Amino acid sequence: MSAGRPRRDAPAAAPRVSVVMVFHDARCYLEEAVASIRAQTFPGWELVLVDDGSGDGSREIAESLALDDPVRIRLVEHPDRRNLGISASRNLGVSHARGEY
Repeated sequence: MSAGRPRRDAPAAAPRVSVVMVFHDARCYLEEAVASIRAQTFPGWELVLVDDGSGDGSREIAESLALDDPVRIRLVEHPDRRNLGISASRNLGVSHARGEY
């Protein structure tokens, strides 16, 4: 690993920007949406993926994406993987956000 590059499992400094992405049964779009975030040139971001009770396999995709980049991408969900709607899910994501913005 090159000098100055953080280890993937090392705790990251607080990100400048938190992106909260709520999804429900979004298997067809989730990877493309996350790729769009990852393609940003601004380096100080984190992505909080919030599963709102998906049943189509999108949660497993999100879990894989989070495992691939655990320093920047996290997956959260409601207790018992319930579907509580966009507002409750967005609030859950915000409660897990660490960014300044």
